[in-house]
Amino acid sequence: MDVTRIERGWAAHYICAARCLFRRNTLLVAGDRGIVVSTVGNFRPEDHGHGPVEKVNADGYYETQAFIAGGDVAGGVGYIEADIRRPVHFESPRRLDLSPDVDRQADLVANTMHENVVAELIEVLRQR
Repeated sequence: MDVTRIERGWAAHYICAARCLFRRNTLLVAGDRGIVVSTVGNFRPEDHGHGPVEKVNADGYYETQAFIAGGDVAGGVGYIEADIRRPVHFESPRRLDLSPDVDRQADLVANTMHENVVAELIEVLRQR
């Protein structure tokens, strides 16, 4: 089955995502099914992005989560967003304990983490 991939400019999870300098949101649609993959990180809670970096969770500075998409996925009507009550399991790494204050490549590594989850879930959608 064909899977449509739509990149969006906001985070789908994490209450403080507005203070994360790294945010990815990818909507995957296959027929009437959809999955949202969200990655956040490079969290700077002070001074809106100019303070020191802090972890987004106990395990790392970046985090990826996936959820079933809510709304009329097949019709593409209305607001299609992550239903955070319906997480999607995946095998790829979901956390990165790499501080962007220490490693300037951290955002690139987090981007690769996000892409790996997207690729894994595209295959899941194709097989169903």
